[in-house]
Amino acid sequence: MQSSYKKKLSFFSIMFTFFVDNLGWSIVFPIFAPLFLDLKNDIFTSDVS
Repeated sequence: MQSSYKKKLSFFSIMFTFFVDNLGWSIVFPIFAPLFLDLKNDIFTSDVS
């Protein structure tokens, strides 16, 4: 029974780590995409295509 509990705990910790990692990416893209795509922002010079 201990082995089953350890396997479930290990699986949960792996899934939790995966979720937190993907949550970080899913927050970054919607916030920073408008900054890079808006032509009024001076992040890049006008020479950059």
